[in-house]
Amino acid sequence: MLSVFSRLRFPILALLAWWSLFVPGAAQRVEGGGGDPPECVAIYDHLFETFVRWETHEDQADWPSLFPLIDEAKSCFGDHRSARAAHIWDMESSLYFKLARHTEAQRAINTFFEVYGDYAIETQLNRVHRLQALLYTRRGQPVEAVQELVRATRYIDSLSVPQAARLLIRIGEGYVQIDDLQLAERFYNRADSLVTANIASNPDLVETRATILSAQADLVAQQPGPHGQREASLQAVRLLEQAAALIPAGTTNSFSMRRRARILLELSSAYRRVGEPELALRVAEEARLLGAPFATTYPYLRRWPEQQIGMAYQAMGLYDQAREHFLIHLEASRSSGSRESEVVALKNLGSLERDVAENTPKPDYSTAMAYFRQAIDLGEINRQTMGNLEWSAAEFADDQSAYRNLIELLVVDGRYEEAFLILDETRARYLRDLRDANRLQESIDDETRTVLDSLQSIIDHARYELLEADVPLLEQEELRHQIVSAQREFERTLGFAPQAPDSLTLSEVRETLGRRNATLLTYYLEPEYSFVFAVRKDTLVVSELGAPRDSIDTWMAILSDTWIDGSPSSQSPTRVLHDLHQALIAPVQDLLVENDPLIIIPEGRLTGLPFAALLTDEAGANDARRYLVRRHPISMELSAALLVEEATLDRSNLPQNLLAMGRSEFDSEMIAQTRALSEPLSNLPNVPDELRYVSSHVPGGSFSVNEEATEAQLYRQLHDSRVVHLASHAVVNPTLPLYSFISLWNSEEEDGTLFLYELQGHRVPSELVVLSGCSTARGEGYLGEGMVGLQHAFRAAGAASILATLWQVDDRAMTVLIDLFYAYLRDGIPKDEALRQAQLAFLDSEESYDANPYLWAPATLYGNADPVSWRRGGFLFSPVLWATGGVLLLLCGLLASRLRGHNANG
Repeated sequence: MLSVFSRLRFPILALLAWWSLFVPGAAQRVEGGGGDPPECVAIYDHLFETFVRWETHEDQADWPSLFPLIDEAKSCFGDHRSARAAHIWDMESSLYFKLARHTEAQRAINTFFEVYGDYAIETQLNRVHRLQALLYTRRGQPVEAVQELVRATRYIDSLSVPQAARLLIRIGEGYVQIDDLQLAERFYNRADSLVTANIASNPDLVETRATILSAQADLVAQQPGPHGQREASLQAVRLLEQAAALIPAGTTNSFSMRRRARILLELSSAYRRVGEPELALRVAEEARLLGAPFATTYPYLRRWPEQQIGMAYQAMGLYDQAREHFLIHLEASRSSGSRESEVVALKNLGSLERDVAENTPKPDYSTAMAYFRQAIDLGEINRQTMGNLEWSAAEFADDQSAYRNLIELLVVDGRYEEAFLILDETRARYLRDLRDANRLQESIDDETRTVLDSLQSIIDHARYELLEADVPLLEQEELRHQIVSAQREFERTLGFAPQAPDSLTLSEVRETLGRRNATLLTYYLEPEYSFVFAVRKDTLVVSELGAPRDSIDTWMAILSDTWIDGSPSSQSPTRVLHDLHQALIAPVQDLLVENDPLIIIPEGRLTGLPFAALLTDEAGANDARRYLVRRHPISMELSAALLVEEATLDRSNLPQNLLAMGRSEFDSEMIAQTRALSEPLSNLPNVPDELRYVSSHVPGGSFSVNEEATEAQLYRQLHDSRVVHLASHAVVNPTLPLYSFISLWNSEEEDGTLFLYELQGHRVPSELVVLSGCSTARGEGYLGEGMVGLQHAFRAAGAASILATLWQVDDRAMTVLIDLFYAYLRDGIPKDEALRQAQLAFLDSEESYDANPYLWAPATLYGNADPVSWRRGGFLFSPVLWATGGVLLLLCGLLASRLRGHNANG
């Protein structure tokens, strides 16, 4: 369950930006120096004193009346450059922002940095960076917002302790917004240490401590521990109650009133999550009263209380009252221009109308659906602002609630086709964006290519530097800022912008499936609704799963403990494999035809499930077991749209059949890539044999091992090879998938580390990439994207399909499987059938009859399962070979005929 903060990111982020920027004493008078004309200093002093007085007593402020003073001050200073002159533009940008004149605020900021940046003092530079961050937030650019705040930390030493702590908390909140909770926690901890060390001598830090507690409460709610979500929510309540107690209820200080209002709104949300809607309503109404005097200047103090009051009423079943407050929230969001808040309001109204419909004898979900569709349309605009940044997949995963609510209502309403297509629209969006950007690079001119190469070099260098273990935290943030800035410039230069997906039709999906009589199973898992769409060339069926999601998650946890984190000696969890079959496959069993292919789009923890190993019969005697792979060839896909797209692409013109590379020797040295590891990489003695077997089955290609298997060698042939086979250690970084890597040979020029982010600058048009290392299919799981890791990166670079592994493979078993796989693949059968036959041959061999699936089940095919269109070159495919063979057969036939005649005459 996501916390309310995750669903209300932009309103809260905006609130935090206001709090960190416009607080009493935030502005600092510039004293002395600069040779400023005395008459101008007098005007500046009057402007500054008025500005600070109204910041302190905002309920009395008349902000527009400051513009004549600002104009008078600017006219007096003219072309004179000084810190005071810079401060005038600082105050003007803040004033424009207070009045929601954002375009003019941006122009004032630009002038400040371009003209007066060299003359400004550090507190001014810090303040204007924070204001720029707030503008980014209003534009729906959260990544740029947090990076701008990091730039503000260059001047953190010039701030007071309360100001520095607020900035650190603000950065932490920004990282929560983009789902980097580990970094958020580090900034919170830094702020907490700063406050704890100074709170005894600085009473003002008590309220800052309250803010830290509320921030920590949000983290707790988003990261439930071993005792589950309810206990996490209760812990969040306790933290927020402590935070609220630190700010007296009767405070008259405007800043303290706003801070208490914010904490109460968070507490209202927490009370509701633990089943206390009456308490939630009470504290939300108190927050509304506290914030009412400031609601004009701070629009969130009008929007957010109305939302929390409405949600409390909804939880109490008082739907009319809830609707009234949600509509006020929607109107306030639109009038203040907060698109993200408007999306939240629409989703809340949709949720309310769904509850209303479900409490009527004949539910009509049309009103709820209309609200969810509006939320989807607006949310799509937000998604497109993210581009291809490292946080894009996580951002879209967290913003799918409107889609999923609409899908559930369409299924309940019996509109299965529409539900299927909308669900597919949410899937593999990030991967398709990456592919689109990659394709654009194929048609750029040399000048643009030079610019892009330079930007990519900046990105890669910054990412590489981030791998160093001892990089200070703020330096890390500077490197991340470089990455974001360069990535944005890369996309602008390339002319790339994420687009809404092309319309997919069910007839296209059916036609694609009909080519091989395949069945597509696409799963949807939620605590209350879990079902599977089954699609064939003439059928679309929706079936509820045979077990709730909690049970499926429990069974997957057992498999993870047994195999993913287990060992070959681990006992096969036969009961779990049968239970999962009954839950996932049995509900659509009547639709499945024996030996027809299965194409599976998994979700959630199912992305790590070896479907081939599911037991179709109750576990009994060993010889009675029937794994699902005995009935069907199986492949995985990320979306039906990708399935259809791949069926239309022609990859038959690649000049080389095979690029096979591997590394078997690692010695004991800590080579460059093992900086991220706790121990050196072990040798892989079977890799040379594996590569020899592969090369013997697929002539007409390149084979290199150890010293010859370098990054340069890979890049030289990557664009020209029909099949790419990489056999080496693969090290997966599940938290930051782009920093996962495959280890190639290191040299003086190269470190031998093929990081996933390095693939983004390369096109991989191969029909198949085989990653035979350990756990090459693992990564970070995102709703809609599946597992973002090694296999995802190669598909993003353009590969049609990937063969990867779900857990730590047995080296010898994998060598045998790969040998068998290529033997079948060479004969021209589809990839999924080649994998199936290899697994069955291994399973039924005399030495490994009924072998533990740990040995044979981790190999999984992702993507297009069509046969490889081998180039008819090389020895086995040579016309000379076949012509010579024909002649030899003819001669043998003539000789045999003559011998028969001779024998007959004899």
